[in-house]
Amino acid sequence: MRRAILTTLLAVASSGVAAGQSSYSCAAQNVYLVDDKGRIKEEPILTRNMRGERFSVDVMTGRIAGERIPAFPAVKFAVLSPSGKGGPFRVYFQGYNYVSYLEVYEHQDGEAKPFVLHDGESIYSGFCE
Repeated sequence: MRRAILTTLLAVASSGVAAGQSSYSCAAQNVYLVDDKGRIKEEPILTRNMRGERFSVDVMTGRIAGERIPAFPAVKFAVLSPSGKGGPFRVYFQGYNYVSYLEVYEHQDGEAKPFVLHDGESIYSGFCE
């Protein structure tokens, strides 16, 4: 009897995880900087060095973690627009001397969702799953 109850509880718990995404895993594809004329331009060397760098974001807390993205440790996180509300999932996070902003365009078709991340002076784009 206990085994049947445990099996049922595990099935219900795992179906809840599959139904709602608890985090995104994202990979950078391009890096942009603002030039001295105020234009946003792709930075080829940074793009080459950062392409494929991964980070994750928790959709409940906004906590972002990655080895090279974000560039500096974040100490405060805030979800500005929760996941599943029809528009982009938006997160604000702050380090000791910078602020950053992430948008995941989760309303796009397919499993790969485009993102844009402004992290200090760099702007990253790529896909999250």
